[in-house]
Amino acid sequence: MEIYQKLMLIFEGDKMEIQINPELQPDEKIHILITYDETTFHSNDGRNSEWAPNYE
Repeated sequence: MEIYQKLMLIFEGDKMEIQINPELQPDEKIHILITYDETTFHSNDGRNSEWAPNYE
């Protein structure tokens, strides 16, 4: 993970409003870690009803 952390943006401040960009070499690109919780994707499995905003 340390290899990738040096390629990631850092956010600081009380509201994470300060973005610090990594110093990249010409052949390097910014990496963004994306996580998700599978329970979110499976929370409505097996349901026969759904919700949506009006007119959709």
